[in-house]
Amino acid sequence: MKLGARIIKTGIAVCLSLYIAALLQLEPIVFAALASVLAIQPSLYRSWQNIVDQLQANTIGAVLAIMFAYFLGNDPFVVGLVVIIVIAINLQLRFEKSITLSVVTVIAIMESVQADFLMFAFDRFLLILIGIGASAVVNVLFLPPKYEDRLYSQIQEANNSLLTYLRASSMNEFDDKTYRAESKRLKEELSQLEHTYSLYKEERTYFRKMKYTKTRKLVLFRKMLQTTNKALYLFKQLERNQPALAMLPEQLQQLIKEEIDLLTNYQEKIFLKYEGKLKIKHPHVPEPQVLLGRQQVLEKFIKEYQEKDSSLEERWIHMFPAIAAIIDYYHELERLDKLVEGYHSFHAEDSEK
Repeated sequence: MKLGARIIKTGIAVCLSLYIAALLQLEPIVFAALASVLAIQPSLYRSWQNIVDQLQANTIGAVLAIMFAYFLGNDPFVVGLVVIIVIAINLQLRFEKSITLSVVTVIAIMESVQADFLMFAFDRFLLILIGIGASAVVNVLFLPPKYEDRLYSQIQEANNSLLTYLRASSMNEFDDKTYRAESKRLKEELSQLEHTYSLYKEERTYFRKMKYTKTRKLVLFRKMLQTTNKALYLFKQLERNQPALAMLPEQLQQLIKEEIDLLTNYQEKIFLKYEGKLKIKHPHVPEPQVLLGRQQVLEKFIKEYQEKDSSLEERWIHMFPAIAAIIDYYHELERLDKLVEGYHSFHAEDSEK
């Protein structure tokens, strides 16, 4: 079982909201706890944005709930009507993420119509605000997320698996069941990477120097994600066309295998450059072995295609996307390599000033 920062923060926010509600002698305190759970956010930026949206959405819900309950009572039909109106207004104002809590506010206020209804409604609304406030305080003060470290760690983890599978796919070592399972898992990992990237992108920096660094890192991480996607696409192409790959001349198969080994090693080398574990060359020099291997694969493939047996044309055609994916993957790695070297050059120049 893995306990992430958001799970811990949710528990702390619930605890804090319950203590505050009990201290102020507001009942039922469960509404404060529920509001804190619904209002917790994964990043500081979303937390601040959420406070503004939640305050507006819940104020709308509270006002409508008080008006309808005061004049029409709390008949289930009236409650349902108010919920519909509140949802419609929130959608119109683009407060989609605040709809759930604003509906909870409506139900909490319209639960009962007492003689001192306005004070009752105010207490319920205050409970909701306590929950929202508790989640905001916890988001800001406890376990602030470090999405840059998390993002790079996830990119590394995804690439370590992917590059291993990519090398194995060139040797035809996967069965169909394993390929489908691993392909699905890698796709889900990349989807999670995109989510983490968006959270990192949302993080705000308040100093000019840090903004420049953050912008360069955003570009660099985006290129890392694109490169990973290219590697996954190549992996899928090689696995889907294993029968066609097996029909190629042995020398061409060996060239493809060697080129994939060179490409995956090149990617690992780029990541080591980013971590500062390898020297940076100035000016940038393309990897000669990778470039030569790509040319040999392309030239050999074209030559063999022109001399092929016409009865095998269909199988050869299926190999075109795979060969194109190898070339595309190389170009993506080359661009990533330049970005990494440029990033370190920028920091080296900045430190000398």
